[in-house]
Amino acid sequence: MKSFISVAVLALASVVLARQLNVINKCSFTVWPGAYGNGLTNDQTGFELAPGASQVLNVPDNLSAFRIWGRTACTGSGSSLNCGSGDCDGRFQCSGITGQPATLVELTLGSQDYYDLSNVDGYSISMSITPTGSFTNPNPGSPYGCGTASCSLDPNSCAPELIKHHSDGTTSCLSICSAINDADQRAAFPILQGFYNDVNTATLLCCSCGPNCGAGCGCYTSSNCLYGCSPYATPGMGGVCDVIKWPLSSQGKQYNLYLKDPCPNAYSWPFDDNTSTDICVGANYDITFCP
Repeated sequence: MKSFISVAVLALASVVLARQLNVINKCSFTVWPGAYGNGLTNDQTGFELAPGASQVLNVPDNLSAFRIWGRTACTGSGSSLNCGSGDCDGRFQCSGITGQPATLVELTLGSQDYYDLSNVDGYSISMSITPTGSFTNPNPGSPYGCGTASCSLDPNSCAPELIKHHSDGTTSCLSICSAINDADQRAAFPILQGFYNDVNTATLLCCSCGPNCGAGCGCYTSSNCLYGCSPYATPGMGGVCDVIKWPLSSQGKQYNLYLKDPCPNAYSWPFDDNTSTDICVGANYDITFCP
């Protein structure tokens, strides 16, 4: 009897600690969400949402490194799915994004939850994340405590070299890092090919350590890391990536501003932490496409 009660209590505790992520499609078209994170089941890493549909993901209270995005312009059947944006290497279930652009939500749950919207991989579809249920704001009066993060922009307002045209006639806005690593974009826009050919510039635009850094190389582990350090963090061994040092677009504009100006509370480049991360305690979350 004692062991039975213990099992029952543990089962009840696991239910109490579980959180709910309600994924909602308010778009006029089908979206295939892709997701990954520590604590997800396989069926939660990829599913289909018709217009107006929603799906609740029951996740553990310690879910970490969670990311979810909307795949669009998709074709396929069974375990195969090829998408114009947010592709998962042609698979229905996802273990990561291989097809940029992809607007995404990032979330880590715990004693304090940290969440954000990111266009670091480019903008593909409007999204929002909103805390729901009974929660506590640990930062009263702060714009980054339990707020709604949302983003919607017109891809055609981006620099020409960032605009990606898809087979279904839709467009999206690449980040500059995604653009220089897209062979079709480079072929169409010499400015991108020039950035790509210069290893130093390409590394700066992606805020990365560079191709010659080696395994295990990072901001705090190697001076060979060219641009893997945040300008806002404790100085490391590697070089700092500062967006104001990026080359300008063909229109003379700072590249990240095509994403930051219309979506001020979403990440527009890898170290855009100061204006892009919310904190909340004990919430469930609505994650909405086309809010």
